[in-house]
Amino acid sequence: MHDAEDLLRALRRTHLVVPAAPGRYGMHALLRQHARSKLTSDDDAQSALRRLVEHYHDFAMARDVVLSKRRRLSTRYEAVVAAHRGEGAVQRALDELEAEREALIALVGIAVEVGAPDRAWQLCETLFPFLNDRNHFADLLEIQEVGVRAAEAAGDERALVRMHSQYGSAHFAVGEYDAAEQQFDRSAEIAERNDDAWGQQSATEWRGLIHERRGDLDAALACFEGSKEIIETRFEPGRQRRPLALYRMHSGRVLTRAGRAAEAVPRLREAFETFSEFEEAANSGKVALSLAEALLQRHEQVDASMWARRALDLCRAARMPADQAAALELLAELSARNGDEQGAAARRREAAEILTVLGNRRARALLRGGGDFSGDRPTPGGR
Repeated sequence: MHDAEDLLRALRRTHLVVPAAPGRYGMHALLRQHARSKLTSDDDAQSALRRLVEHYHDFAMARDVVLSKRRRLSTRYEAVVAAHRGEGAVQRALDELEAEREALIALVGIAVEVGAPDRAWQLCETLFPFLNDRNHFADLLEIQEVGVRAAEAAGDERALVRMHSQYGSAHFAVGEYDAAEQQFDRSAEIAERNDDAWGQQSATEWRGLIHERRGDLDAALACFEGSKEIIETRFEPGRQRRPLALYRMHSGRVLTRAGRAAEAVPRLREAFETFSEFEEAANSGKVALSLAEALLQRHEQVDASMWARRALDLCRAARMPADQAAALELLAELSARNGDEQGAAARRREAAEILTVLGNRRARALLRGGGDFSGDRPTPGGR
Protein backbone atom coordinates (compact mmCIF):
# COMPACT_ATOMS: atom_id res chain seq x y z
CA MET A 1 0.00 0.00 0.00
CA HIS A 2 2.77 2.46 0.94
CA ASP A 3 4.72 1.56 -2.24
CA ALA A 4 1.62 2.32 -4.32
CA GLU A 5 1.16 5.67 -2.58
CA ASP A 6 4.81 6.58 -3.17
CA LEU A 7 4.49 5.70 -6.86
CA LEU A 8 1.32 7.77 -7.21
CA ARG A 9 3.01 10.77 -5.59
CA ALA A 10 5.91 10.42 -8.03
CA LEU A 11 3.53 10.20 -10.99
CA ARG A 12 1.68 13.25 -9.74
CA ARG A 13 4.91 15.27 -9.48
CA THR A 14 5.58 14.50 -13.15
CA HIS A 15 1.95 15.34 -14.07
CA LEU A 16 1.26 11.83 -15.36
CA VAL A 17 -1.75 11.50 -13.04
CA VAL A 18 -4.00 14.13 -11.47
CA PRO A 19 -6.22 13.95 -8.36
CA ALA A 20 -9.83 13.09 -9.29
CA ALA A 21 -11.35 12.61 -5.81
CA PRO A 22 -10.05 11.86 -2.30
CA GLY A 23 -7.75 8.85 -2.68
CA ARG A 24 -8.38 8.60 -6.43
CA TYR A 25 -6.43 9.70 -9.50
CA GLY A 26 -7.13 10.13 -13.19
CA MET A 27 -5.10 10.42 -16.38
CA HIS A 28 -5.36 12.90 -19.22
CA ALA A 29 -6.96 11.53 -22.40
CA LEU A 30 -3.82 12.31 -24.41
CA LEU A 31 -1.73 10.18 -22.08
CA ARG A 32 -4.15 7.29 -22.43
CA GLN A 33 -3.95 7.63 -26.22
CA HIS A 34 -0.14 7.66 -26.04
CA ALA A 35 -0.14 4.53 -23.86
CA ARG A 36 -2.32 2.71 -26.39
CA SER A 37 0.06 3.63 -29.17
CA LYS A 38 2.90 1.94 -27.27
CA LEU A 39 1.19 -1.44 -27.11
CA THR A 40 3.12 -4.23 -28.77
CA SER A 41 1.86 -7.33 -30.55
CA ASP A 42 2.65 -9.24 -27.34
CA ASP A 43 0.58 -6.84 -25.26
CA ASP A 44 -2.46 -5.84 -27.30
CA ALA A 45 -5.46 -3.84 -26.07
CA GLN A 46 -7.61 -6.95 -25.61
CA SER A 47 -5.03 -8.53 -23.31
CA ALA A 48 -4.82 -5.32 -21.29
CA LEU A 49 -8.59 -5.16 -20.98
CA ARG A 50 -8.75 -8.79 -19.94
CA ARG A 51 -6.24 -8.09 -17.14
CA LEU A 52 -8.36 -5.12 -16.10
CA VAL A 53 -11.48 -7.31 -15.94
CA GLU A 54 -9.62 -9.89 -13.83
CA HIS A 55 -8.25 -7.22 -11.48
CA TYR A 56 -11.63 -5.62 -10.88
CA HIS A 57 -13.38 -8.96 -10.46
CA ASP A 58 -10.84 -9.98 -7.81
CA PHE A 59 -11.34 -6.58 -6.16
CA ALA A 60 -15.14 -7.00 -6.10
CA MET A 61 -15.07 -10.60 -4.81
CA ALA A 62 -12.88 -9.59 -1.88
CA ARG A 63 -15.52 -7.07 -0.84
CA ASP A 64 -18.54 -9.21 -1.70
CA VAL A 65 -17.52 -11.81 0.90
CA VAL A 66 -17.61 -9.06 3.52
CA LEU A 67 -21.27 -8.36 2.70
CA SER A 68 -22.78 -11.84 2.42
CA LYS A 69 -22.23 -15.51 3.24
CA ARG A 70 -24.48 -16.70 0.44
CA ARG A 71 -23.54 -19.65 -1.78
CA ARG A 72 -21.59 -18.72 -4.91
CA LEU A 73 -21.16 -20.76 -8.06
CA SER A 74 -17.81 -19.30 -9.10
CA THR A 75 -14.96 -21.53 -7.97
CA ARG A 76 -12.76 -18.43 -7.87
CA TYR A 77 -14.25 -17.67 -4.44
CA GLU A 78 -12.29 -20.61 -3.01
CA ALA A 79 -9.14 -18.47 -3.05
CA VAL A 80 -10.76 -15.15 -2.05
CA VAL A 81 -9.64 -13.43 1.14
CA ALA A 82 -11.98 -10.82 2.63
CA ALA A 83 -10.74 -7.28 2.00
CA HIS A 84 -11.77 -6.16 5.49
CA ARG A 85 -12.59 -7.72 8.84
CA GLY A 86 -13.92 -6.54 12.17
CA GLU A 87 -15.70 -3.32 13.06
CA GLY A 88 -16.40 -1.08 10.10
CA ALA A 89 -15.63 -3.81 7.54
CA VAL A 90 -19.04 -3.55 5.83
CA GLN A 91 -18.83 0.23 5.58
CA ARG A 92 -15.33 0.12 4.07
CA ALA A 93 -16.36 -2.56 1.57
CA LEU A 94 -19.42 -0.54 0.55
CA ASP A 95 -17.37 2.65 0.18
CA GLU A 96 -14.94 0.91 -2.14
CA LEU A 97 -17.60 -0.84 -4.22
CA GLU A 98 -19.56 2.40 -4.59
CA ALA A 99 -16.42 4.27 -5.67
CA GLU A 100 -15.81 1.71 -8.43
CA ARG A 101 -19.45 1.02 -9.32
CA GLU A 102 -19.43 2.64 -12.77
CA ALA A 103 -16.25 0.81 -13.75
CA LEU A 104 -17.57 -2.52 -12.46
CA ILE A 105 -20.82 -2.16 -14.42
CA ALA A 106 -18.95 -1.30 -17.62
CA LEU A 107 -16.54 -4.23 -17.21
CA VAL A 108 -19.34 -6.81 -17.38
CA GLY A 109 -19.86 -5.94 -21.05
CA ILE A 110 -16.12 -5.56 -21.66
CA ALA A 111 -15.55 -9.08 -20.31
CA VAL A 112 -17.79 -10.43 -23.08
CA GLU A 113 -16.04 -8.30 -25.71
CA VAL A 114 -12.59 -9.65 -24.76
CA GLY A 115 -13.75 -13.27 -24.88
CA ALA A 116 -14.17 -13.88 -21.15
CA PRO A 117 -17.89 -14.77 -20.77
CA ASP A 118 -17.13 -16.70 -17.57
CA ARG A 119 -15.80 -13.53 -15.95
CA ALA A 120 -18.88 -11.62 -17.18
CA TRP A 121 -21.47 -13.85 -15.52
CA GLN A 122 -19.30 -14.24 -12.43
CA LEU A 123 -19.06 -10.45 -12.11
CA CYS A 124 -22.87 -10.40 -12.22
CA GLU A 125 -22.98 -12.98 -9.44
CA THR A 126 -20.49 -10.97 -7.38
CA LEU A 127 -22.23 -7.61 -7.80
CA PHE A 128 -25.79 -8.84 -7.24
CA PRO A 129 -26.15 -8.36 -3.44
CA PHE A 130 -24.35 -5.01 -3.49
CA LEU A 131 -26.55 -3.61 -6.26
CA ASN A 132 -29.82 -5.22 -5.14
CA ASP A 133 -29.74 -4.18 -1.49
CA ARG A 134 -28.68 -0.60 -2.33
CA ASN A 135 -31.49 -0.12 -4.88
CA HIS A 136 -29.17 0.19 -7.91
CA PHE A 137 -31.81 -1.54 -10.00
CA ALA A 138 -31.03 0.12 -13.34
CA ASP A 139 -27.46 -1.16 -13.07
CA LEU A 140 -28.74 -4.59 -12.10
CA LEU A 141 -31.06 -4.82 -15.11
CA GLU A 142 -28.26 -3.70 -17.43
CA ILE A 143 -25.67 -6.25 -16.32
CA GLN A 144 -28.04 -9.19 -15.85
CA GLU A 145 -29.15 -9.07 -19.46
CA VAL A 146 -25.46 -9.36 -20.38
CA GLY A 147 -25.00 -12.05 -17.73
CA VAL A 148 -27.62 -14.31 -19.30
CA ARG A 149 -25.96 -14.03 -22.71
CA ALA A 150 -22.53 -14.63 -21.16
CA ALA A 151 -23.66 -17.81 -19.40
CA GLU A 152 -25.13 -19.04 -22.68
CA ALA A 153 -21.86 -18.27 -24.48
CA ALA A 154 -19.90 -20.07 -21.77
CA GLY A 155 -22.17 -23.12 -22.13
CA ASP A 156 -22.60 -23.28 -18.36
CA GLU A 157 -26.16 -24.29 -17.46
CA ARG A 158 -25.68 -23.92 -13.70
CA ALA A 159 -24.56 -20.35 -14.33
CA LEU A 160 -27.53 -19.84 -16.67
CA VAL A 161 -29.91 -20.90 -13.88
CA ARG A 162 -28.44 -18.24 -11.61
CA MET A 163 -28.32 -15.52 -14.27
CA HIS A 164 -31.99 -16.01 -15.21
CA SER A 165 -32.86 -15.96 -11.51
CA GLN A 166 -30.92 -12.75 -10.86
CA TYR A 167 -32.36 -11.14 -14.00
CA GLY A 168 -35.82 -12.08 -12.75
CA SER A 169 -35.11 -10.57 -9.37
CA ALA A 170 -34.06 -7.31 -11.03
CA HIS A 171 -37.41 -7.16 -12.86
CA PHE A 172 -39.12 -8.07 -9.57
CA ALA A 173 -37.39 -5.18 -7.79
CA VAL A 174 -38.86 -2.63 -10.20
CA GLY A 175 -42.34 -4.14 -10.16
CA GLU A 176 -42.21 -5.91 -13.54
CA TYR A 177 -43.71 -9.14 -12.20
CA ASP A 178 -44.66 -10.75 -15.51
CA ALA A 179 -41.12 -10.29 -16.85
CA ALA A 180 -39.75 -11.57 -13.54
CA GLU A 181 -41.96 -14.64 -13.68
CA GLN A 182 -40.72 -15.46 -17.19
CA GLN A 183 -37.12 -15.40 -15.98
CA PHE A 184 -37.86 -17.56 -12.92
CA ASP A 185 -39.75 -20.06 -15.09
CA ARG A 186 -36.77 -20.26 -17.42
CA SER A 187 -34.43 -20.70 -14.46
CA ALA A 188 -36.62 -23.49 -13.05
CA GLU A 189 -36.84 -25.24 -16.42
CA ILE A 190 -33.03 -25.38 -16.79
CA ALA A 191 -32.60 -26.40 -13.14
CA GLU A 192 -35.05 -29.28 -13.50
CA ARG A 193 -33.31 -30.45 -16.67
CA ASN A 194 -30.01 -30.59 -14.79
CA ASP A 195 -31.41 -31.89 -11.47
CA ASP A 196 -30.15 -28.66 -9.86
CA ALA A 197 -31.78 -28.63 -6.41
CA TRP A 198 -30.45 -25.17 -5.59
CA GLY A 199 -31.90 -23.71 -8.77
CA GLN A 200 -35.27 -25.40 -8.20
CA GLN A 201 -35.40 -24.19 -4.61
CA SER A 202 -34.54 -20.62 -5.60
CA ALA A 203 -37.19 -20.52 -8.35
CA THR A 204 -39.81 -21.86 -5.92
CA GLU A 205 -38.90 -19.22 -3.35
CA TRP A 206 -39.03 -16.41 -5.90
CA ARG A 207 -42.46 -17.54 -7.10
CA GLY A 208 -43.56 -17.17 -3.49
CA LEU A 209 -42.25 -13.61 -3.42
CA ILE A 210 -44.22 -12.79 -6.58
CA HIS A 211 -47.39 -14.22 -5.03
CA GLU A 212 -46.74 -12.08 -1.96
CA ARG A 213 -46.37 -8.92 -4.04
CA ARG A 214 -49.62 -9.73 -5.85
CA GLY A 215 -51.42 -10.21 -2.54
CA ASP A 216 -51.97 -13.97 -2.71
CA LEU A 217 -50.54 -14.77 0.72
CA ASP A 218 -51.72 -18.40 0.84
CA ALA A 219 -49.98 -19.16 -2.45
CA ALA A 220 -46.85 -17.38 -1.21
CA LEU A 221 -46.76 -19.48 1.96
CA ALA A 222 -47.28 -22.66 -0.05
CA CYS A 223 -44.26 -21.79 -2.21
CA PHE A 224 -42.12 -21.09 0.83
CA GLU A 225 -43.11 -24.45 2.31
CA GLY A 226 -42.17 -26.08 -0.99
CA SER A 227 -38.82 -24.31 -0.86
CA LYS A 228 -38.26 -25.56 2.69
CA GLU A 229 -38.98 -29.15 1.63
CA ILE A 230 -36.34 -28.96 -1.10
CA ILE A 231 -33.80 -27.57 1.38
CA GLU A 232 -34.45 -30.25 3.98
CA THR A 233 -34.57 -33.21 1.60
CA ARG A 234 -32.05 -32.32 -1.12
CA PHE A 235 -29.45 -29.95 0.34
CA GLU A 236 -26.41 -31.24 2.22
CA PRO A 237 -26.99 -30.85 6.00
CA GLY A 238 -24.08 -28.44 6.30
CA ARG A 239 -25.56 -26.16 3.63
CA GLN A 240 -29.09 -25.87 5.00
CA ARG A 241 -28.83 -23.25 7.73
CA ARG A 242 -28.72 -20.05 5.68
CA PRO A 243 -31.42 -21.12 3.17
CA LEU A 244 -33.65 -22.07 6.11
CA ALA A 245 -33.04 -18.64 7.63
CA LEU A 246 -34.26 -17.12 4.36
CA TYR A 247 -37.33 -19.37 4.53
CA ARG A 248 -38.06 -18.16 8.08
CA MET A 249 -37.54 -14.54 7.07
CA HIS A 250 -39.91 -14.74 4.10
CA SER A 251 -42.58 -16.93 5.69
CA GLY A 252 -42.47 -14.92 8.92
CA ARG A 253 -43.03 -11.68 7.03
CA VAL A 254 -45.98 -13.14 5.07
CA LEU A 255 -47.51 -14.69 8.19
CA THR A 256 -47.50 -11.23 9.75
CA ARG A 257 -49.22 -9.77 6.70
CA ALA A 258 -51.81 -12.54 7.00
CA GLY A 259 -52.55 -11.54 10.61
CA ARG A 260 -50.67 -14.52 12.09
CA ALA A 261 -47.95 -12.67 13.98
CA ALA A 262 -47.88 -15.21 16.83
CA GLU A 263 -46.60 -17.83 14.36
CA ALA A 264 -44.25 -15.35 12.71
CA VAL A 265 -42.30 -14.12 15.73
CA PRO A 266 -40.41 -17.37 16.58
CA ARG A 267 -39.40 -17.84 12.94
CA LEU A 268 -38.18 -14.28 12.65
CA ARG A 269 -36.19 -14.44 15.89
CA GLU A 270 -34.42 -17.58 14.70
CA ALA A 271 -33.69 -16.00 11.31
CA PHE A 272 -32.25 -12.93 13.03
CA GLU A 273 -29.95 -15.07 15.17
CA THR A 274 -28.64 -16.88 12.09
CA PHE A 275 -27.98 -13.76 10.03
CA SER A 276 -26.38 -12.02 13.03
CA GLU A 277 -24.07 -14.99 13.53
CA PHE A 278 -23.16 -14.85 9.83
CA GLU A 279 -22.54 -11.08 10.22
CA GLU A 280 -24.96 -10.27 7.39
CA ALA A 281 -26.05 -6.74 8.23
CA ALA A 282 -28.45 -6.48 5.27
CA ASN A 283 -30.57 -9.52 6.08
CA SER A 284 -30.32 -8.83 9.83
CA GLY A 285 -31.81 -5.39 9.22
CA LYS A 286 -34.63 -6.78 7.08
CA VAL A 287 -35.54 -9.40 9.68
CA ALA A 288 -35.41 -6.86 12.51
CA LEU A 289 -37.92 -4.73 10.61
CA SER A 290 -40.23 -7.71 10.09
CA LEU A 291 -39.96 -8.54 13.81
CA ALA A 292 -40.96 -4.98 14.70
CA GLU A 293 -44.02 -5.25 12.45
CA ALA A 294 -45.03 -8.59 13.95
CA LEU A 295 -44.63 -7.32 17.52
CA LEU A 296 -46.65 -4.20 16.74
CA GLN A 297 -49.43 -6.42 15.42
CA ARG A 298 -49.34 -8.21 18.78
CA HIS A 299 -49.58 -4.82 20.57
CA GLU A 300 -46.13 -5.28 22.12
CA GLN A 301 -45.19 -1.67 21.46
CA VAL A 302 -42.11 -1.47 23.68
CA ASP A 303 -40.45 -4.45 21.98
CA ALA A 304 -41.67 -3.26 18.59
CA SER A 305 -39.98 0.11 19.14
CA MET A 306 -36.75 -1.57 20.19
CA TRP A 307 -36.67 -3.76 17.07
CA ALA A 308 -37.65 -0.88 14.78
CA ARG A 309 -34.75 1.21 16.10
CA ARG A 310 -32.45 -1.77 15.71
CA ALA A 311 -33.68 -2.25 12.15
CA LEU A 312 -33.05 1.41 11.36
CA ASP A 313 -29.48 1.23 12.69
CA LEU A 314 -28.73 -1.96 10.75
CA CYS A 315 -30.28 -0.70 7.51
CA ARG A 316 -28.34 2.54 7.78
CA ALA A 317 -25.11 0.64 8.38
CA ALA A 318 -25.83 -1.58 5.37
CA ARG A 319 -26.94 1.47 3.30
CA MET A 320 -30.34 0.13 2.30
CA PRO A 321 -32.41 3.27 1.68
CA ALA A 322 -35.81 1.68 1.02
CA ASP A 323 -35.61 -0.38 4.20
CA GLN A 324 -34.43 2.66 6.15
CA ALA A 325 -37.54 4.49 4.98
CA ALA A 326 -39.74 1.54 6.02
CA ALA A 327 -38.16 1.52 9.49
CA LEU A 328 -38.74 5.27 9.81
CA GLU A 329 -42.38 4.88 8.79
CA LEU A 330 -42.84 2.20 11.41
CA LEU A 331 -41.20 4.38 14.07
CA ALA A 332 -43.52 7.20 13.03
CA GLU A 333 -46.52 4.93 13.54
CA LEU A 334 -45.24 3.93 16.99
CA SER A 335 -44.67 7.59 17.93
CA ALA A 336 -48.20 8.48 16.81
CA ARG A 337 -49.69 5.65 18.86
CA ASN A 338 -47.83 7.01 21.89
CA GLY A 339 -49.24 10.50 21.30
CA ASP A 340 -45.97 11.98 20.00
CA GLU A 341 -47.29 13.62 16.84
CA GLN A 342 -44.24 15.87 16.52
CA GLY A 343 -41.88 12.89 16.60
CA ALA A 344 -44.12 11.00 14.15
CA ALA A 345 -44.08 13.93 11.71
CA ALA A 346 -40.28 14.18 11.90
CA ARG A 347 -39.90 10.47 11.14
CA ARG A 348 -42.31 10.72 8.20
CA ARG A 349 -40.40 13.67 6.76
CA GLU A 350 -37.11 11.79 7.03
CA ALA A 351 -38.65 8.75 5.33
CA ALA A 352 -40.14 10.96 2.62
CA GLU A 353 -36.76 12.53 1.87
CA ILE A 354 -35.27 9.07 1.31
CA LEU A 355 -38.17 7.96 -0.86
CA THR A 356 -37.99 11.16 -2.90
CA VAL A 357 -34.38 10.38 -3.75
CA LEU A 358 -35.44 6.86 -4.73
CA GLY A 359 -38.25 8.23 -6.87
CA ASN A 360 -40.83 6.36 -4.81
CA ARG A 361 -44.40 7.47 -5.44
CA ARG A 362 -45.30 7.04 -1.78
CA ALA A 363 -43.14 10.05 -0.90
CA ARG A 364 -45.79 12.52 -2.05
CA ALA A 365 -48.36 11.25 0.45
CA LEU A 366 -45.79 11.15 3.23
CA LEU A 367 -44.70 14.74 2.55
CA ARG A 368 -48.31 15.82 3.09
CA GLY A 369 -48.10 14.21 6.52
CA GLY A 370 -50.57 11.46 5.73
CA GLY A 371 -50.36 7.79 4.97
CA ASP A 372 -50.49 5.51 7.99
CA PHE A 373 -47.96 2.70 8.10
CA SER A 374 -49.35 -0.25 6.18
CA GLY A 375 -46.47 -2.69 6.26
CA ASP A 376 -46.09 -2.32 2.49
CA ARG A 377 -42.38 -2.20 1.71
CA PRO A 378 -39.89 -3.72 -0.70
CA THR A 379 -39.80 -7.46 -0.24
CA PRO A 380 -36.39 -8.56 1.02
CA GLY A 381 -34.63 -10.80 -1.46
CA GLY A 382 -31.57 -11.63 0.58
CA ARG A 383 -30.16 -13.84 -2.15
